[in-house]
Amino acid sequence: SVKGPNKVLSIDGYNKLSRFGFKIYDEIDAYSHYIVWCYLNISNCTASSVNKQYL
Repeated sequence: SVKGPNKVLSIDGYNKLSRFGFKIYDEIDAYSHYIVWCYLNISNCTASSVNKQYL
């Protein structure tokens, strides 16, 4: 059980659309199930993708 918001954040990737050239990544608060951020790009390996997601 999670004691409050922003205590546990889960990052997930959704690759089922990769055959169409899309990759979706998001971060979800485990307490409220609120989507903190969501990112859509063609790849998670490009420099711009890493900068936008993690920096």
